[in-house]
Amino acid sequence: MQLDYEANLRIDEDALDLECLDQPMRFMEISKASAQADFEYDESKNKLEITMAEVDDTIRKNIDKYETCPCDAKGNKKPTEVWIANQIKMDADYQISVDNVNEAKKNMTVLKGAVKSFDQRKNMLETLTRLCLAGYFAGPAVPRDISSERSNKAEKAQKQAKVQSKMVNRGMKRRPKGDK
Repeated sequence: MQLDYEANLRIDEDALDLECLDQPMRFMEISKASAQADFEYDESKNKLEITMAEVDDTIRKNIDKYETCPCDAKGNKKPTEVWIANQIKMDADYQISVDNVNEAKKNMTVLKGAVKSFDQRKNMLETLTRLCLAGYFAGPAVPRDISSERSNKAEKAQKQAKVQSKMVNRGMKRRPKGDK
């Protein structure tokens, strides 16, 4: 299941009532995805342990095929636990299982963060609702349009940055008073 976390986190300030109504379903959707990611991580860890056991068993049963195996004083192959552990780590199946565990852990971590973000969204909806009830969004004649005000503010900031940049550039081009 592919969720668009960012789109689901956005709040439409002009439709707080609908956003509040949608919040529980959005939270439940991300919570289910998080639980699934936890399950997949646990499953991948279990598969890694099984792969490790199988590779260990194969190594021990076929010790004669390993040229790097340590030998005792008589020349008989005598594998150490460290040597076996290193052979397991070099096995292709083991490495694939480790990659699967790492990928599952990454997904689980991202989804846990998304769950926290949805909790933040809930808190923001509560705050915006309190502001609305307190008349924060009310104007003397016409209600404020937060969306357009936000974009106007961003445009003003960009214009201000351009002006400041030009002023800095002009200041850099001036020659010191002693130079001619």
